[in-house]
Amino acid sequence: MVNGGVMSGAIQRPAGKGIHAKEISAVECMHTGMKAISGKLQLDLGSSLFEITSSLFISS
Repeated sequence: MVNGGVMSGAIQRPAGKGIHAKEISAVECMHTGMKAISGKLQLDLGSSLFEITSSLFISS
């Protein structure tokens, strides 16, 4: 899922003209991937915290 986000982000952005175009797009692609991964981690953490708190309320 994260890989798909990185690929679509790389495809959507037009490649810059110049010597460093490939380097820049690679860095941007990595940055987009990091943002996607950190966003998913936050989402997973939030949902697991919600599950823990709701199970605590149910048990008590």
